[in-house]
Order: sequence, then C-alpha cells, then structure tokens
Amino acid sequence: VVKSRWRWREEVLAFSSGLELTVAGQDHIQVQQTIQVGAGGEAGSGGTIYAPLRFDGGGSISPETLDARSLELVRASRLERELKLRGTEAGLAVPRGVKLEWHGFDGGDAPVAGPIATRDGLLGLGRARTTTRGGDGDVRILARGADGAIDEPLSLEISRRHFSLWIQNDRLMLRAESSRGGALEGGSLASGDSVALKDSDVFRPHGRARGAGVRVRFQAHHNVVHTVQLFAC
Repeated sequence: VVKSRWRWREEVLAFSSGLELTVAGQDHIQVQQTIQVGAGGEAGSGGTIYAPLRFDGGGSISPETLDARSLELVRASRLERELKLRGTEAGLAVPRGVKLEWHGFDGGDAPVAGPIATRDGLLGLGRARTTTRGGDGDVRILARGADGAIDEPLSLEISRRHFSLWIQNDRLMLRAESSRGGALEGGSLASGDSVALKDSDVFRPHGRARGAGVRVRFQAHHNVVHTVQLFAC
C-alpha cells in the first residue's frame, strides 16, 4: 500500500507482485527473501523487507530461483476495494474526472457542468463571489428567506470560503474550512473536519441557512459514478 500526502489531502493505492519458487525434496527448508524497495532499481535507496518462508515438504530450490529477480508491481484494484482503501461505503467509485452538475444556483454562482477544473483540484464553496463575477470563490452559497429573497444577516454568517470540495481515493470529499464549522445530515462538522459524502447527503454552513444547503446525488453505472448532481436546497 502506497500513500502520498500533501497537507491534509492523501491518495492511497495498493499494488501486488508475485514470484514462483520451485521446491523439491523431502527435507525441511527455509527460503530467506530480501526485498529491496527503491527508485530506479538502486538497492537500498528505499526500504528493505525480510520475508522468510518455511516449506515443510520441500528439500531444495531449483538453481534458477537463486538469482535476484525484479518484481513487477501491478495495481491491485480488488485489494483496494476489499481493504476499503478507495471508493465509498456503498461500493461506488467516484473517479477524478467525474462530471459535476449544479442545479438551483443563480447564473454565475456555480461552475458549468463538468469535472473539477481548478489548478489545485479543489472547489471553494462560500459567501464569496465566484471568479466569473470578479471574486475568488468557485461556488456561491447564500441564505434565503421563505420568500426566496437573500437573507443578508444569515448570509453574513457564511464564511467567504466555508467548504472545500474535491475527489480523493475515488470519493467525493468535503472539508469544513470555516471557524464556524458546518452541518451535515443533522450532525456537525468542526473546522478542519473532512468527510466522504454519500448519495443524498445534505451539507449546510449552519442549520438555519435556508437555500444555502447542497444536496448530493450520485448517478452511477456498474458501481462507477459518472455524474454527481448538486442541488441548492
């Protein structure tokens, strides 16, 4: 299992490899394996793994297995699912290039439908105007009253960047960026909390913000999400 981490974002991948040993004879033997993990084939540049194996029914190893062998690493997608390293709890995979559709947002307050295309792979959601309207936000969320008009006092309780949204480990991730935290499905998120979103999840800056909530819906085919629909609510 290999992990890459930058600040609070992490990608996890699993790889596997195999080596066949031919064993013959009647005596007990033990195979001493030394696996060098390094870059560019340089022994010792990474980690060293000792993995002894005992064969109770073997006596000798054919000579061709005594030389050092290069092990080809193969992506172990099935193992990733079994260990729940990637994908959602429901067994769905949300690929990095998934299409995001925004519904119920005022024109210019959300990106056009498509994958996340920002330089850092993050979408910022909050009170700030979007870049298309001269601001520095990606998705603008504001509180509204029962008549649909913007509620300015409640909107001012929404931080300029209240949430970040991104894809990580085949999951749609949400992080609370505001010192006020946020609300998710009746629970709460503290500032800095990250969570993998599920189908039908609703997140809000706070429980009183009508119109500032976002409902998530997954459209999938063969357990791979091809479209994420986000509804203002």
